[in-house]
Amino acid sequence: MQVNHENQPRVKIRKVWYPGSESILKGIALCYNHAYVTTNPGETATDDWARRDKTVAPASESLAGNFAGVALESYPGRTGGQWIFIAEPGSTCYALAGASVSTTVGVTWLVFSYTYGVLVAPSETREKGRGAALALQTTTGDARTCTWCWSLEDGPDSGLKA
Repeated sequence: MQVNHENQPRVKIRKVWYPGSESILKGIALCYNHAYVTTNPGETATDDWARRDKTVAPASESLAGNFAGVALESYPGRTGGQWIFIAEPGSTCYALAGASVSTTVGVTWLVFSYTYGVLVAPSETREKGRGAALALQTTTGDARTCTWCWSLEDGPDSGLKA
């Protein structure tokens, strides 16, 4: 991680493997899928395949404790999967917020939804950690069509919400 200018955000970038063929939106939540296997030689469940710690999938209930970060940009769908870049927890980056969310800079905490992959419910009653984010700008209105600046929390997994 290198910061070249005082206004450049602190971003922990990681290159990860996305095996899906769907398109990926900038700022969408992704989770590690450490149980990913294929039938290819060297990629089965009994093989010591190192790509498993770099494989991500869309947020889901079964992966809710494995929050990896958010997509740094939008990617078109690609048959056979693709390598993408994510902003890991501990980064300042853009993340999608769902529904009509109003935020106050430095005050509003939201958590990622494993159902939609976007920031949703306030996390006042939830542990802050991986999967939670602090608003770094004050906003009003519908966030489904834009991304806002967030500080992704690092630490223990907070557990994504439904």
